[in-house]
Parts: sequence; C-alpha cells; structure tokens
Amino acid sequence: MKKIILCSDDFAQNTPVSRGILKLVDQQRLSAVSCFTDSPLWEQYGPELSEYRDYVDTGLHFNLTHDFCCFNHPLGYWLVRSAIAQLPLEKIRESLHRQFSEFIRVTGRVPDFIDSHQHVHILPGIRQVLLDYLVSQNLIHALYIRSVVPMISSGGDAWLKSFVIKRLATGWQSAIIDCCATNTNFAGVYSLKESRNYPVLFQGWLQMCETGSLIMCHPGLESDDEKDIIRRARVAEYQFFQSDQFPEMCKRMDVRITRFSDHNGH
Repeated sequence: MKKIILCSDDFAQNTPVSRGILKLVDQQRLSAVSCFTDSPLWEQYGPELSEYRDYVDTGLHFNLTHDFCCFNHPLGYWLVRSAIAQLPLEKIRESLHRQFSEFIRVTGRVPDFIDSHQHVHILPGIRQVLLDYLVSQNLIHALYIRSVVPMISSGGDAWLKSFVIKRLATGWQSAIIDCCATNTNFAGVYSLKESRNYPVLFQGWLQMCETGSLIMCHPGLESDDEKDIIRRARVAEYQFFQSDQFPEMCKRMDVRITRFSDHNGH
C-alpha cells in the first residue's frame, strides 16, 4: 500500500475556502492543511482546525504574495529580486517570524510543516532565510518542509508552470538535506481551470506517486470572491474529495492518505 500526504493549501484565505477544508478534514479526506496566518480570518478559523490536530498535519503557508499585508508583492517582484540577489532579506525574516508567531499564538504549538504561497520558499535567497530562521529557533528536524521536486507531471497540463517551478528549485534538495525532513515526490500542479477533469488528473498522480509523496490541492466551497481567480477550480476539487469516487479510487489503487509522521517517523 502506498502512503501519500494530501495537503490542502490556502486555509483562512476566505470563508468558503476555510469551511470547505474543515468539512473535508472532518470527513478525514485530507491529511495536511497549510494555513495563511497573516489572514484576518486566521484568528477565527485557526482554533477550529486545531480541534483536528490528532488527525491532520497543520502547517504554515508562508506568504509573501497574497495581499493580506502591505509588505507583500506579486510573485514577479520576488522572482526578479531573487534572480538579481536584491531581496529585502531582513524584512522577509521579519515577515516569516510574524507569521510563524501567529501560528503559535493561535494553536499553542509550532507547525507540523512549512510550505509557502506560490512556492516562494524555494527561491534562492528566500530559502536561506527560512533555513537560517529554523536554525535560530532550534527547530531543525522539529518539522518538515514541502519540497516541490522531484515533481510528478500533470500530463501536459501547465507544463510551463511546472518547468519554471523546477528551474527555481535548482539546488533546493542539497540545501535542505541536512536541515529538515521532506516529502519524497510532489504532485498537484495543473492549470487550475475548472474545465480540467480533476479526477483524471488525480488518478494519474496517484499512479506515479510513491510512498512519502505529497499531493497539493486547493478545495473550497462556492465563493463570490472575485479576487480568488481559482474559485471555480476549488469547487471542482472539493466536490471530488467529498464524493465516494475519491475513497473508492484510493482503495482501488491501494493508496492510503496519511500524515507525514505515519511513514517517516517524524
């Protein structure tokens, strides 16, 4: 049986996303949830999610791009600044510390893992801030970090996005190998268009995943939040995960959705 981590991103982004994720956690359809602690909704929904701490990993979705904070900027800003080695490193560290501290304040504990919105934590410069921060807080080996490589293909969908992420992650594995545990493979990247047949995509990822792989997802309930440009794809994902088709697919393919600690000794 393959044991795979299924992690929903973007908890606390808005109410439909948060409520959808909580429903799936309650149904035991997810094994990890990554949280926006700089969202004004984190204070409201964080304690609800914490009630499931014995059943699901809860992590920090480190954010530098979604506009909860005046310091945040679009992804392009960080790509350019990283490429020319002109990152505001101290401000990034302050933002990381603030978001990390908010996780602890609301949940009473450190996160089980760290990843980031739009994968900014893998960028050269930002990755070093993250690793140095964990060292300074004596958190080496105390949590796991999401790796985006090796990445499992989405079968031609969003190939450019996948290529860019892989290129940005150059050197990532060697940087974290002695720092923190991580997933063995990564899947879940696609165009995030509602027209995509998500169950077919997911089945393909399950086929190619090995034990210890992490599949990223973005489920949510119906929303009229026009700033959330993937809101329709969220509904399609949610409908699949709460349906009978999802557990039946996992059973047929001999896959178990588990927490990281269930097969990594974390």
